[in-house]
Amino acid sequence: GDAATTRASSKISMLDWLGTASEGLMAMVADLAVQIPQTVGVYMAGIHLGIGAMYQISSLQAAFPQYGTSWVQGMAIGFKIIGAIQLGAGDFEGFAQYFSQVVVYVFMLSIVAFASTWPFAEKICFELADQACVYASEPGCLSIYQSIFGGGNYKGDTLQGNSFKAFVPALCATCFYRAFKAGLYACQDFRFMAMAGLVSFICGFLPFAFVVAHWHAGAMAVLIAMYLPCFILAIAFAARTRANIRRMRLGIVGPWNTYGRESDASCIEGSDESESSEDDRSGG
Repeated sequence: GDAATTRASSKISMLDWLGTASEGLMAMVADLAVQIPQTVGVYMAGIHLGIGAMYQISSLQAAFPQYGTSWVQGMAIGFKIIGAIQLGAGDFEGFAQYFSQVVVYVFMLSIVAFASTWPFAEKICFELADQACVYASEPGCLSIYQSIFGGGNYKGDTLQGNSFKAFVPALCATCFYRAFKAGLYACQDFRFMAMAGLVSFICGFLPFAFVVAHWHAGAMAVLIAMYLPCFILAIAFAARTRANIRRMRLGIVGPWNTYGRESDASCIEGSDESESSEDDRSGG
């Protein structure tokens, strides 16, 4: 009866809510696997290497939106929305073509980022750290200036030297990660995102960070450790999206199918039939 249908619908709504919450948590795990290393890396540089290394990393991070990440953000949002619409409509070939276009776009973006930054490393670095030049005017702060730009007896990584060599790879890894993560969002493949995020954090960042902290490596090594999970996840997410596309073409059921509506409908029908037989037995 109506009461049975209401109870079944309430049960399904609760299951849908729990499913949505768990998917959100799994997506958050993947994001935390990227954000925690970047936060820890900045403080690790400040604690083990000093304010100069911390300033170098912070300055390079501040340049990410200008030279790459802001260009990929809108595309990633569009990929999430349009890709989800295509998969919901069963347009798997359209999704595959969209994914190919995203790959080409991000590769082109990487080339442009390299061409617009690498030849002008010194100019860009002095513009990014323009405020640090004030340290050169104070004798007591001269050591801080040297730890950022070099000079004197300072032999460590400098902003315009080794640290900048890790800038473009870290920038490209971030762009690829954000683009391919959008594809897995459209596929609703949150379980894989969480598992890959944990693996990249435990097997990628933690060992590298331990080595960097133990051997007091320079700012360049810290920057590599910070963005190593992005690089690992970019490769993993791209490979997973390609694998999902192959499964779609073969008609294999996966997380991109619409939340098991058929099973929900059969659950309601089964509840109705069960309730009806109970009413018949009580009436007899």
